[in-house]
Amino acid sequence: MSNVMNLDIKNKRDYSDKVKFGKSYWDQAEALAVLEKAEKLELVKRMMKEIVLNSDIRKIEYDIEGSGDSGSIENTTMYTYESISEIEPKYEYTTIQLPAIHQPGQNCVVKPYTVSWKRNDNDAKYTYPEAVEDLTYYINTGRVLSAEQKTGLNGELESTDYFVCREHTDSQPRQWPQWGEKLIWKNEFPKISNVLDWNKAASSDRAIHPFIGLQNYVYQILPAGWEINEGSSSTVVFEYNDPDGNVTKDTYDDSNFTIDIEFNQVVYDTNEYSWKIKAEKDMYKVVSNYCKNNKVKDRTLNLNSEVQNSKFYELVKTVEQAMEGVE
Repeated sequence: MSNVMNLDIKNKRDYSDKVKFGKSYWDQAEALAVLEKAEKLELVKRMMKEIVLNSDIRKIEYDIEGSGDSGSIENTTMYTYESISEIEPKYEYTTIQLPAIHQPGQNCVVKPYTVSWKRNDNDAKYTYPEAVEDLTYYINTGRVLSAEQKTGLNGELESTDYFVCREHTDSQPRQWPQWGEKLIWKNEFPKISNVLDWNKAASSDRAIHPFIGLQNYVYQILPAGWEINEGSSSTVVFEYNDPDGNVTKDTYDDSNFTIDIEFNQVVYDTNEYSWKIKAEKDMYKVVSNYCKNNKVKDRTLNLNSEVQNSKFYELVKTVEQAMEGVE
């Protein structure tokens, strides 16, 4: 039925409101959601560890705004240890689109990451000689991050988009990507590597860049419906407490990592919530210890058995308490 937290959960029941052993299908779905939450937390812990050990970043703060149709991350701020200084992008980025066949007088489109280097957004074009001259420089200096070819309906090459970077000149705002943009993250922090997705060991296609993974987690952790709640605002902070800024692989401790969430929901009145997620305990060890102490053979629980069904919900409660820091 389901494989989560390296557990094999078996169940043949139908998807109805029928109660079995005192639990409904919805009880079961909520219980599985707790285990999935624990699994995602372990992934987040690995992503933050990868960031902390391979950069000066110790704190990442996401500001999220609700909207009438869809909300999003509006701003990302990163700090060194003890929030002594803010970490900003070293480079600025743009895409230059070069046509396969140049027509006399034809300009080349510039697609800026935020605003154009050359001119304002309303007139973001290079002349062909400008584009060729700049691209030659970027190619020679290794500043072309990607080249994507565009073909027409006839299958013939029409143009090539060159995604390039240069040292920041403050002609663009110093803003971090609010969604995706793996090339930018890899360029800004070359030592930070992808992290394998949970329970998909050795499967490279399940690897995710830590910054993109944290962005995904931010969207998942907020209460349902926040994104269409006009006027709502949230702040999610990932922080590793490293007073001296000298943590190493040997001294890194998950107990120093916390996730703080503040959620402001506007309905007719304003509801404000805040909570902290503790990352001290290894959720996989919590599950393993439960299975060992309660004789769960091969980490398999069959929910069609009354005894194993009871153990399943007991295990979920144990995991839930561990995430809340409750002994």
